[in-house]
Amino acid sequence: MKFVFFVCLLFTAISLFADSFSDEKNTAEITFSTAGDVRQYTLRTTADLRDNQPADKTRIFSEQKNMPYLRSGSVMFDGLYAMALDDARLNAVDKIRDGSFTPTAMFDLPYYQTGEKWTHVWTRDVSYAVDLGLATLDQQRCINSLLFKTAYLKPGITGGFSRQIVQDTGSGGSYPVSTDRVVWAFAAEELLKYLDGADRENFINDAWEIIRNTIEHDRVVIFDETDGLYRGEQSFLDWRVQSYPIRTGKDVVLIAQSKSLSTNVGHYWLIKTGAKLAAYKEMAGYEKKYLAWADKLKGDINKAFYMEDEGQYSSLLLEDYYPVKVKRYDTLGQSLAIIYGVADEGQASRIISNYPHGKYGPAVIWPQDKNVPIYHNQGIWPFVTAYWLKAAKQVGNSDSVELSMYSLVRGAALNLSNMENFDFVTGRAYAKSNGIEGPVINSQRQLWSVAGYISMVQDVLFGMETSWDGIKFLPFVTPNMRSDYFDGSNILELNNINYHGKKITVKIYLPKVQSNLNVKYLIDKIVLNGKEIDDDYVSNAVLEKSNKWEIYLKGSKKERKYSVKLLEKYSGSAIFGPEEPGLQLKQVPGKPELIISSDEAGEACFRIYKNGRLAKDKINSNTWKDKADSFDSGAVFYAAEAECRESGNVSFITSTKPIFEPGDYYELTAANMKNTGGNLVGNHHFENWGLTWHTLEIDTLKIDKDGDYFVNVEYSNGSGQIYTGVTCAVKRIDIIDAATGSLVKSSYLIMPETEPDDGSSSGWEVYRDSTRFVVSLHAGTVYKVLISEDEKARNMSYFDHYIPYKRTGGGEKPYNYVNISKLKLLRK
Repeated sequence: MKFVFFVCLLFTAISLFADSFSDEKNTAEITFSTAGDVRQYTLRTTADLRDNQPADKTRIFSEQKNMPYLRSGSVMFDGLYAMALDDARLNAVDKIRDGSFTPTAMFDLPYYQTGEKWTHVWTRDVSYAVDLGLATLDQQRCINSLLFKTAYLKPGITGGFSRQIVQDTGSGGSYPVSTDRVVWAFAAEELLKYLDGADRENFINDAWEIIRNTIEHDRVVIFDETDGLYRGEQSFLDWRVQSYPIRTGKDVVLIAQSKSLSTNVGHYWLIKTGAKLAAYKEMAGYEKKYLAWADKLKGDINKAFYMEDEGQYSSLLLEDYYPVKVKRYDTLGQSLAIIYGVADEGQASRIISNYPHGKYGPAVIWPQDKNVPIYHNQGIWPFVTAYWLKAAKQVGNSDSVELSMYSLVRGAALNLSNMENFDFVTGRAYAKSNGIEGPVINSQRQLWSVAGYISMVQDVLFGMETSWDGIKFLPFVTPNMRSDYFDGSNILELNNINYHGKKITVKIYLPKVQSNLNVKYLIDKIVLNGKEIDDDYVSNAVLEKSNKWEIYLKGSKKERKYSVKLLEKYSGSAIFGPEEPGLQLKQVPGKPELIISSDEAGEACFRIYKNGRLAKDKINSNTWKDKADSFDSGAVFYAAEAECRESGNVSFITSTKPIFEPGDYYELTAANMKNTGGNLVGNHHFENWGLTWHTLEIDTLKIDKDGDYFVNVEYSNGSGQIYTGVTCAVKRIDIIDAATGSLVKSSYLIMPETEPDDGSSSGWEVYRDSTRFVVSLHAGTVYKVLISEDEKARNMSYFDHYIPYKRTGGGEKPYNYVNISKLKLLRK
């Protein structure tokens, strides 16, 4: 890929410079006029634009006085950086709006809105955007945006942990199905690097209170002490069937029960940031506790998710009863694991080399699903590419850095904006390919895409790194970048970087173009304000009002160590995983037979899991008999997945099928329960039940066999649609020894909003199984079971951020209603 550069001298005092970018199908051309140091650019494209906007395929934008600007010898490269800053300016609004909220005074403040089509502030979007690049631009607007995504408990609600990070409306009624609100800590920690004086102290005080309460609340509700991980949905990949099994389209309990890589890395950094803030505030007890928690979580993430044979982290531990590590991968989770130090150096290098790269960029998930529209599925998301780019830079993988940079440059140039997403196969903002189409929605100037482009220039190309106390520049420039982008100049110059009120200019002096070099250029020397320095952080205290870095690069004779897995085919089994097979159990005496059904039986083999462990690998038959003779020790649980013989791509795992003896399973219906509040309907379930003082109680639970039991309830929650809302029901359940009154086990039942399979009934008429927990019980002992409210376990409807929310859970009162019909126990 080459830029074409030419100069036209006009008969006026202003010169017009032009540059163009072309891929195999389309061309973008950029021109500019200049007055002084400020350029006005005109960018045109031949590509089809999303929503045909702008209709004339032309965009005009200007550099802004006192804002950063780039001079690289490439008008296109300079202009695209200016366009990213202009996109950020357009997203810097004086008020925000969302149709699901009644605007209040809090909506009429300076914020960063999420994009041209998304006029609100969303927690994950603004957090990733601030982390990637916005923290360098407008710190007060970043503070406003981040604090808007925090909340106190609603008036009159006491106890528990007030002032936490907001989880936006989402799957099954949001938190605690969706739990990636913790990525707020990425942004908070990054923003603190750019704050001074009272602004820093005030934000530290705010962040400490918010992060501490969020850590403590999550530790109560979603932390699983059996494996040391946090439950909940993947970060950003929040459209259920786009990145989870198809069955989650109508039932998201599996998502609430399971664990994801990206969200657990977010929890790790939240806790690490909490420890750092505690140290700053000289709270040694919290610092010690959080450092221990973070260290343990890091080890447990690696133990649970890393797949040594694949050289990749699995995206998910899917957990019906037992957790199973699926062979599905995502670029964001793996990038975060590398950047934030969960992966070691060897793991990081293997991940970048082993993940499949496409010619237009890395897909956000792997493999793809041929039955799901393009969005996350078969999608490229520039902000994720930007994180992948930073991770590739960190491990020194020049090939991956170059491909990711090309992806970001191409997407911005041809589309006249930093788009939300692209089709992985065609690289287009809308496409029909492989029998599916999309992206189903796509916004211009998407905030995190904007920040991702800024990050590419500032953090990767110029290598800007900051700490709470200092700044340094370690550029990443390769010979291919030199020849493809910057052969028009020997100097790259980034001007007007604002750091703690001081101005910084960075000049990179490039070697001559040499095609025989295969690794990034090395740093020969670094000069700051006329004096040579080392490559360590420079303290803000020693910087002058205006500062000039001069960095001299030199070539290397070393061969490239790393490569990427670049795809050759973009259809069929090369990119798609097999469909999830069907699974049935046929129980013959002592020897269950598994019957697998699949339309792809000729192309796929199958893998059987028993009690969460691999029982049989790569069978070619559609039947398999277990050799076990007896199940006296408890239930046995089976699941299956398909693997494509040609590509090795793997399907999602089936739902788990248990086999058990009659004495291993117990159901206690609503008729066996005593209620405080609500009313029993037809001896089937309790309605109008769920206020803070409401309880359900079973006085005489007895089982016939000692053992560990899975426990859950059957419930319905018709409070909202399964893809949005804030009313996932959360209740505490206590199992008590009735004779002694001692607590045997306490846990939480997470009961997301339910939705009918065919749309013909209300969600209140649809009954699902809640999340499960395990308790050890003894035969002959009488137990008491109590289901109640817990002031430490809140859904999002308890927080004042949702007072102006127009749907269920809005207003002054929280909403935690749920219909409960049965208590279920199954011996492991």
